[in-house]
Amino acid sequence: MRIKKYIYTIVLLMLFLPFVTKVSKADGILCEGDTVVLLMEEYYGDLKWEKSEDLTDFMPIQGATVDSFEYVVHESTYFRAVITDSNCVEAYISDTIFVEVNLNPTIAIAGTDSIDIADSTFVLNANTPDVGAGEWSIISGIGGSFDDLNDPQTIFNGQAGESYVLRWTISNPPCIESFDEVTISFEDPTPPIPANLLVDCGLIQLHVHPTDNSTGTSWGCTGGIVAGADSDVDGKNNTTLIVQNCPPPTAAEICDNLVAEGYSDWYLPAKDELTCLYNEQASIGGFSATTYWTSSEGSAFLSANAWYRNFGSTLAGYGSKNNVNRVRCVRQNN
Repeated sequence: MRIKKYIYTIVLLMLFLPFVTKVSKADGILCEGDTVVLLMEEYYGDLKWEKSEDLTDFMPIQGATVDSFEYVVHESTYFRAVITDSNCVEAYISDTIFVEVNLNPTIAIAGTDSIDIADSTFVLNANTPDVGAGEWSIISGIGGSFDDLNDPQTIFNGQAGESYVLRWTISNPPCIESFDEVTISFEDPTPPIPANLLVDCGLIQLHVHPTDNSTGTSWGCTGGIVAGADSDVDGKNNTTLIVQNCPPPTAAEICDNLVAEGYSDWYLPAKDELTCLYNEQASIGGFSATTYWTSSEGSAFLSANAWYRNFGSTLAGYGSKNNVNRVRCVRQNN
């Protein structure tokens, strides 16, 4: 906690006539928790400091009997000094000093982080301050706006695919501001899939990547390693087995790591799935008249081989995993 010391001086000058009092004080409003220093100069007798909240009922401040006294203020308060002397019948009371104090602002709570919001607007949920006033601001993120900067439950308007850090600040000058931050991110809308890239293949519909994902790579998983990816119809499971059981690099890994067209669930097609692509290659487009890998691995004495197909001829069969062929990734659109 910060400590500010503000000095308030009361001067009592003894004359032949009754005391004349003079008061000097610093300008401005203090903050809850600040420290004031009360000073008394040129007085005779015993000193006691008193305080009051309403200028009516003054109470002695415990231990405040010295001419220089520090006091931590928590609310607006009136102060005065009382001087007594054994030679005088009545006590002498100084002028009153009023110290105006503002409370510390309410601790800011910006709300809970929200990720992948489908809409481009979001209702924020910060706390309403009991003390002070709140205001929203954008710390990071492109664009974005608030319907009402001072409303804790305002609507924030963002951009699709963008992430924002928003700050809710509660202030009550001259006290230190309180702030909290919340992260808001909006989904990047997935573009529609062109019809020519959707291929019906048995009971599933394949979404074909529009271009080749490798112009030449070995299948991988050589040196006697067998992935167990021997399905002719389930390229998705084949790809999972290859990634799990074979050291990189592999042709299947290219598809497994692919994030494209708004999706991340790509895989290397199995034998029958690649045949579907072969049959529709004219409408799909982008294929080269050369060989492409499938994820279908040979079994038994063919385990050092994997199935490939030539898109420029009818040639297809098992080839060495060390051979170099192209890769075209697919995903299921069901």
